[in-house]
Amino acid sequence: MNDEYKVIHEGVTFQNVHGNCISHGENIEILASKTPLYDGSTREDCLSPIRDTLSQLPLKASAAPHAS
Repeated sequence: MNDEYKVIHEGVTFQNVHGNCISHGENIEILASKTPLYDGSTREDCLSPIRDTLSQLPLKASAAPHAS
């Protein structure tokens, strides 16, 4: 089961999980947090701010698409 599924379907929150991603053709280290995004009392999506661990840029948020 992937993190997004757990966040959307079970309401689990992840904070500062170490990972990697590709940005502009470069592999960079990141810290990611994932939390449920609610519409009223219904979990609708996953809010996933990430931080580049090398440059210490401010958090950028991206919503992961949820499974239908």
